[in-house]
Amino acid sequence: MQSTNYFKQKRLEPSQMHIKQRWIENTYLSPEFRLLQSDGRVSLFSKVSEMNNQYLRLILLKDGKTVRDAYFDKHFNPRMAARGLRGRRL
Repeated sequence: MQSTNYFKQKRLEPSQMHIKQRWIENTYLSPEFRLLQSDGRVSLFSKVSEMNNQYLRLILLKDGKTVRDAYFDKHFNPRMAARGLRGRRL
């Protein structure tokens, strides 16, 4: 799994320490949802049961392989994503 320097630096921040590497790897390898962003980046989502079923969101660069960011997305809506719509309520 490739990642940007930005991602590597951000992972060192205290606010990111609770996101386990295995959650990131699981989401990368087998996401529940995959959405193409308007800027060409790819968002991958997986539910993490250990975090009260919140959805972890990975942002990949346009190459679809390099991880740029990871965070729990409070606004993700799996029903809308299943229909191919944005995860946020409009």
